[in-house]
Amino acid sequence: MIHVDKMRILEENCDKEKRIAGMKGPDARIHYEYRAKHHSAAYVGETVVVSGHIVDKYVKRDRPYLWYYLDVRTADGRLVTTYNDLTALRYKVEGAR
Repeated sequence: MIHVDKMRILEENCDKEKRIAGMKGPDARIHYEYRAKHHSAAYVGETVVVSGHIVDKYVKRDRPYLWYYLDVRTADGRLVTTYNDLTALRYKVEGAR
């Protein structure tokens, strides 16, 4: 579930990363590295809050990378999941025009 929240963050904040609305062009995004750690269960009917931030943004070999940290907590503050993700944005597909 946390990955979907990351996709929504990209969709809202990065004009060139609108994958939910439909990927356009030959560029791809690669989930280079990601780790989700589950600390407790979220139960049916509970409200959960996802928050996060960009830890780092850099360019390596002409490709932009984003490193995210997100966490999921219940409405009363109980930690459910932590998530780290390193993503290569706008990766050129070999042979694409």
